[in-house]
Amino acid sequence: MTRRQGRLILAVESTCLPGSLALGEGGHVLAARRVPEGKQYSGEFLPLLDEALREAGREREDLGGVVVTTGPGSFTGIRVGLAFAKGIAAALKVPLFPIPTLDAMARAALLSGVEGEFLCPLLDARKGEVYAAFYRIAGSSVVREGDYISTAPENLLYKIENRNVAFFGPGFRRYEEVFSSVSKRGGRGTEGDGLLDAGCLLEVYFRTEIPPQNPVEVTALYVRPSEAELKKKGGRE
Repeated sequence: MTRRQGRLILAVESTCLPGSLALGEGGHVLAARRVPEGKQYSGEFLPLLDEALREAGREREDLGGVVVTTGPGSFTGIRVGLAFAKGIAAALKVPLFPIPTLDAMARAALLSGVEGEFLCPLLDARKGEVYAAFYRIAGSSVVREGDYISTAPENLLYKIENRNVAFFGPGFRRYEEVFSSVSKRGGRGTEGDGLLDAGCLLEVYFRTEIPPQNPVEVTALYVRPSEAELKKKGGRE
């Protein structure tokens, strides 16, 4: 048991659809909720938190920390989830534990027993691209090698020559046909969709180290500009 397992923790995951939150303590998930399909993030998280607290028999004031994914992923989801998590942490004066979504996915995959020399979680970035990063397995931890990227899935195939890489995640399933020849280059896909939810995020928190940060200093990891930013930039040129 780690030193952080004795307090009630709220996990918020809104970078992958559907968004979700979960409460955990002592290394166990006590209650979890998902944003209903078709609902907007902005008005759902607080009622879902209250539902989860009632199921767990707790109050908001019992929370001892908040863990949240910072992206990449859904631009709206990132903004809403971060604002909610930062607001709860600031209001209750509890630590905020931010972690990039791809980092959390890689750690969750390792904890679930996925094997290989490298892990490569993939998220659908739309526009024919995926968000990705490569992680080297180092014993019981993973070490990211290189930057977080947004690229066409075909481009990743040129990066894995003679490397034992396990691809997984919603981006892999979205472009499974592209990756159908991945085994010829040393890589492979994994079973399941690899979708990260708040329950998985709690496990990552309980079983790995996520350092706390000042909520004011926590920023979103978008990797690439949003449509609004591109249009705004284009209008100035």
